[in-house]
Amino acid sequence: MARSSSASRSKAQTGSGPAATLTQAQGMIQDYQQIMQPPVSNQMANAFFAVQRHPKHAKRTELVTVNPDNGLIWFYPDHSSNSGWSHEVSTIYDAPTDSNGPILPTALLPFYQRETLYVFAEYGNEPSNGVTTAQLLGMQWTESRGWAEASLPSPLRSILLQMTQASLFFDEDGMGYLYGVTYSFSNQATLVIVGVEPNGFELTTLYLGPAITGASYKLLSGTQNKQLIIMSLQCSTATFASAIKEAGSISLTGETSSQDLGVGDLTADTVVPIARGSAPQPSFLLLTQAQSLYLVVGNGLDGSPAATATQITGGTNQPAALISITGGSQEGGGAFTAFALDAASNSLWTLTQTSSGGSYAWVPMGNIGIAIAAPQFMAGGPEMFLCSEKTIVSHITQRASTGSWFTLPIATPSLDTQPITETASYSQQFTLTSTSTGMVMPREVLSIYSNPAQVLVINNIAYNSSPTSPAIVQTDPSGNLTVTSAATGLASPILSVTGAALTGTPANSYRGDLQLHQRIAGQGFIYNGQSLITGGVLPASASSDDSNELATNLQQLSGVAVNLGTGSSSSALKGARRSSLMQIREGKLHCRQITHEEYAAIAGTSESVFGDAWGGFAHFCKQAWNDITQIALEIAEKTATIAVSIYNSTKNFMLTTIDDIRDALEVILQWMAKLWNEIVNVLEKFIEFIKLLFDWDKTLNTKAVGDIECIGQRVWFHPVSGL
Repeated sequence: MARSSSASRSKAQTGSGPAATLTQAQGMIQDYQQIMQPPVSNQMANAFFAVQRHPKHAKRTELVTVNPDNGLIWFYPDHSSNSGWSHEVSTIYDAPTDSNGPILPTALLPFYQRETLYVFAEYGNEPSNGVTTAQLLGMQWTESRGWAEASLPSPLRSILLQMTQASLFFDEDGMGYLYGVTYSFSNQATLVIVGVEPNGFELTTLYLGPAITGASYKLLSGTQNKQLIIMSLQCSTATFASAIKEAGSISLTGETSSQDLGVGDLTADTVVPIARGSAPQPSFLLLTQAQSLYLVVGNGLDGSPAATATQITGGTNQPAALISITGGSQEGGGAFTAFALDAASNSLWTLTQTSSGGSYAWVPMGNIGIAIAAPQFMAGGPEMFLCSEKTIVSHITQRASTGSWFTLPIATPSLDTQPITETASYSQQFTLTSTSTGMVMPREVLSIYSNPAQVLVINNIAYNSSPTSPAIVQTDPSGNLTVTSAATGLASPILSVTGAALTGTPANSYRGDLQLHQRIAGQGFIYNGQSLITGGVLPASASSDDSNELATNLQQLSGVAVNLGTGSSSSALKGARRSSLMQIREGKLHCRQITHEEYAAIAGTSESVFGDAWGGFAHFCKQAWNDITQIALEIAEKTATIAVSIYNSTKNFMLTTIDDIRDALEVILQWMAKLWNEIVNVLEKFIEFIKLLFDWDKTLNTKAVGDIECIGQRVWFHPVSGL
């Protein structure tokens, strides 16, 4: 791989210090890959689900959905893809069709049992005796056989052919259960719970019991490890029945509790459980038929107070109504985070548990989506999948330490010609060297933690890594590890490396985007406004004064990032603080220096709807850039502040980390898309400008699938036919 000229070294310590040092070099990989067409159906509100596999080293979050041709699509981590993600498409076994072609399932129900992935597709049946049921068609995937029809005993197969309210439940160990009401027993409503026997390998019926006609059901975690709660909802009343999970069966304890929640007619279709340990009392979220969201606390069992419902939509700084809700908890009973789409504009919001444990606060994210999915247990920070209105599927994660959000598209619609598309990754090479002999150390086990959680491609194999669950790997015969992470804009994850050979020193942290910030800061070449115009970042209509001021802002912002990342102080940033105001009026950039007093006046107002986290607010701005009226900056040697005016109010933040500054740069660049008559990805243009202007190809490792021809400062790519 290509190495940059800059490298960071973990210094050996004397006495009981580490037995090895770790040297890191960084660069970027330019890659080209094909993307599928089209990725997903645009009608899959109930067929877009996150599913988790539980290998020994880390949980693995995957996505299951459908395409317009009734194909089952499974997205999973895979080292063969530059993004670290790949997919498989399978035909749903025995799926019905009509004269218009394949019939899309009304819902998908995916879950893992050990190493087998089960996916049940729901299709409607004709009404019988006044009851409309559905048939569940099962698929299963194993490493050895791939996709096949689900192996089910005959009684269970019959049960699943006449179901209503089919749903999934995951216990605290991540084990999945399929349940619902069946009418296969002489048209009598029967509640059925399906799972795998402790010593078995196939699905079996764990519980059969009478169901109340007209009621809907939801399974919830109990207060004890082997306890679960069967909740039935009828009219406005919720009834909770305690049950115990035993070897190969589920049985009722006889303890029940009923309360009128007072929120109108209820169904269990949109109940989001909150994992045990994530709240002081048993609780769940309930989205009513009127599109109002309630937090329900308590169930009246095992000393818990009676259930009470508190509305958490429609108030100040809250969405008025919701059409979709999903969520999960941090592993080990950590904080709960929900994601929701509002009913007015399909805008994405987050509902985050506060430090008090029982309170929740809304934050708008700005994305527009038609489907969302989140795993019930999140390893290393909030994560979710979003399908946009253009059927672009993205994996979105948050760095818990800074609140910055990272968006990685994993499927994008393309033309019928299946064009080659350009992507980029950060690449870091680590070399482990003995402190006593100076020789490299092959086959040494190291643990690599990633913040935020991300798929890392390490020595050509994909691993899940998070702040709490590392990728456990060995150095190659040359003592090296090559770690590739997807470049989400200007961001790279922070990697922490530990190992037996490094005992005696804290985990060392590395990031792959420092060199990019050095380039933006103008180290090696001082670019100006005309350079931005020539590189296509600014339109030709930008004036010299305005473009030069913008170039100075970009350079100085990244200069602060470099100072923070290296612990050094750039002479260019020494001295008094510098303030600037940027506006776009009538399609033109207006950028000028202002005094500190002018900056303080602009930053003096505040808007509380976005909270105090810059990362979350920056993510919103990058999605809703057209609503920004002006941006003010004040830059010093190792700190910068930004005041963004949006919705006729201003939010003021101090930028104290590289992530903060990276978010500020991306907000400025994406906001500048208003300078064009058509939507332009200014961030993409800027990255290309940085690479070409500073001869990035000297440190660029291009995985060629065609010929690359350099003409002046432009790079032309000629695809090879047949790829």
